[in-house]
Amino acid sequence: MLMGGRAGEAEDTAKILYPEHPTRVRFFKLIQMVVEYMTLKRDGKIQGKEPVRTVIELEPDLHFAAKTIANDHRGPTGRRLGFAHWIEALVKREIFKRYPHMDHGDAKAPKL
Repeated sequence: MLMGGRAGEAEDTAKILYPEHPTRVRFFKLIQMVVEYMTLKRDGKIQGKEPVRTVIELEPDLHFAAKTIANDHRGPTGRRLGFAHWIEALVKREIFKRYPHMDHGDAKAPKL
């Protein structure tokens, strides 16, 4: 519906499926992300398996705590993961858990 220019109809359907406002808002945001991805893919703006840089912002105390935790984790070679790799491992673990049938290429669920 959204890709076909029928946003109002999509919103009405979401209200029926998810009458609680917070749930409907989360659902609609997810659908908008899917539509954005499908549109970019259709238009050839997403190709191959090139990584996409993602930026997160944390409050200073949370950032410090996260870096401390990251230093406690080791990669497959026994070396410390480091902050960025630890965050990547956390994200991949959650994605692989939720979407076990998703094509993950050669990537394996990290052990944390």
